[in-house]
Amino acid sequence: LATQSERGRATLGAQKGVLPVLLLDEAGAHLDVERKDGFFDYLKTLNTHVWLTGTQAESFEILKKNAQFFPVEDLLNDRACLNAAAS
Repeated sequence: LATQSERGRATLGAQKGVLPVLLLDEAGAHLDVERKDGFFDYLKTLNTHVWLTGTQAESFEILKKNAQFFPVEDLLNDRACLNAAAS
């Protein structure tokens, strides 16, 4: 899924002081466990911010030690978050 040139661009961006942001929706949804784990391991090597979304929390289990999680339910129940979004 990822190529050596993508890694080079992320490294180049970091050298210029600009880190790209990678946004992936349901990135592991259609991968078997071995490929998904390999892909997530690869993402951890990139020198950039990566945002992943998905509907199955267990899909992201391998990232538990290396990532922050923001469950949508928590955000919806946070009145301050809702107020900020409304303004």
